[in-house]
Amino acid sequence: MGFWTKTWRRLAGRAGDAASKPEDESPSAELLALMAEGKASTLREGLRAHLSHGNATHKQETICRLAAEQGWGAAEQEKLRAYCEFFTGASAQGYYRVVGRGLARDDYPLFMTACVYCYNHDRYREARALLEQFNPNQAPELDKLEYHAFAGYLTLAGGGPIREATRHFDEALDAGLQSPLLAVNAYPIYFEAGDHERAQRLRQIIHEHYHEDPEATYAVACVELARGYYPEGFRLAEARYRMPEAYRSINAALLSRPRWQGENIEGKTVLVHGEQGYGDLIMMLRYIPEIRRHGCRIVLDCREAAISLVEHNFPDCKAIPGDLSRPISEPFDLWTGIMSLPYLFNSTAQTIPATSGYLTAPEEQTAYWRDRLPNTTSSFGLQRPRIGLAWSGNPSHRADLRRSLELEQLLPHLARHPEITFFSLQTSAPPSLPPNLIDLSEELVTLADTAALIDQMDLVITVDTSAVHLAGSLGKTTWLLLPHRYEWRWGLEGEGNPWYQSVQVLRQSQHGNWQTLLSDIFGERLTAWLAHFNLQERPANAPQAL
Repeated sequence: MGFWTKTWRRLAGRAGDAASKPEDESPSAELLALMAEGKASTLREGLRAHLSHGNATHKQETICRLAAEQGWGAAEQEKLRAYCEFFTGASAQGYYRVVGRGLARDDYPLFMTACVYCYNHDRYREARALLEQFNPNQAPELDKLEYHAFAGYLTLAGGGPIREATRHFDEALDAGLQSPLLAVNAYPIYFEAGDHERAQRLRQIIHEHYHEDPEATYAVACVELARGYYPEGFRLAEARYRMPEAYRSINAALLSRPRWQGENIEGKTVLVHGEQGYGDLIMMLRYIPEIRRHGCRIVLDCREAAISLVEHNFPDCKAIPGDLSRPISEPFDLWTGIMSLPYLFNSTAQTIPATSGYLTAPEEQTAYWRDRLPNTTSSFGLQRPRIGLAWSGNPSHRADLRRSLELEQLLPHLARHPEITFFSLQTSAPPSLPPNLIDLSEELVTLADTAALIDQMDLVITVDTSAVHLAGSLGKTTWLLLPHRYEWRWGLEGEGNPWYQSVQVLRQSQHGNWQTLLSDIFGERLTAWLAHFNLQERPANAPQAL
């Protein structure tokens, strides 16, 4: 879930938001009058409506030709073309026009329009490039409160230091500025930064002024969950169904259907909606047996790559491929988002069910890897430990630039251990890998394939992506590499976690400092693990490398 929706709704809207009635192909009198000012941002709202229907390409060329005939400056003509590209579906071209020519350095409306494109397409690194190019001190139309409220969020999502993010929020708060957007964006980031005074101040502002705002409620929920206050956190997280951006992760057609709120479901059909990502799905599958005890039929919609794993582990649960863009055809009486299950079962950090080995890999895939892996290690000799490695997650995740590593950061550490065979758990990997890192990505088609591969490992080392959830659900010994303070489900400190007994949480000592953590993991920690490693501890049917 994102926290920029108030800004996006006001500044950019969504495709199709403009009036739906047909219009004349020629610009309106009002639009022509505005063109006399020779300034592209003046036309923005009228231009969006004008280009939303009819022959957009013809209209765009007409507007741009009129601007040239009226003697618009070269920079303003370029800005006009960029706006046209953003409003006619050529947003990537518009972005590169803006960045390549520095068009948004002092133009706040254009800067925000370009940022909307980045947000809608989960391009946070590109949005941060815009932020670094923009000069707020020279932008006459700057909305200072709005700018700092979103710039802090953008800095962190774009991979910037957390202290740089909070400086934006500090400037707004120190000037006495206040808004729902600022509170929603700043509160969880101040909490993550460990600035308890600022976080408490924002919490009070939310309580006094924005307690009915679903986005503010959801921000509070994430903090409560990070603190381990699960019943309250999951209760507040139900506000996500009321957020304007719910459609990004929840099938919008479901929102008008009856939702399970904990009432009697015996004899009913309950649809469990696989909202959000693979990790959330795997993490919450532990609740399927809990639902079954209520005597209902279960339908689970999820991504197609997960279906075989679900069907193997829960044969009486009907798994269907999910599609956010269309209504679910399978009949059901009630539905619930899968992330609502801890709330419906009133889970605390101490009562989470099935914290070890609640999934198994299908035998077909297990047999495949059991036979396949000796061939991948035959040139390396006997008794080599197998370690599964995942260094990056989905790049569209809003925190991916903080949670993921570049492979180059790992290579020196892998080179220190030629005696270990590392197996990439990534679904795609670079073509050139060191000899002790094996790429099997072309054979990892479904989650069942990856689960079966993980099951053949002696250890898994991973960042926070679906690999940690698969490994934890299988009960595989796993080292999870985390940013300093990050993601509510892993808590705030310590190496344990309430979700997976076999997962050891290893955190950065400081925000953004991966190097110290990697040196520790691939130094003393891995050396100690190797000293205790014994191939004979593998199951008797596990083959030796040839």
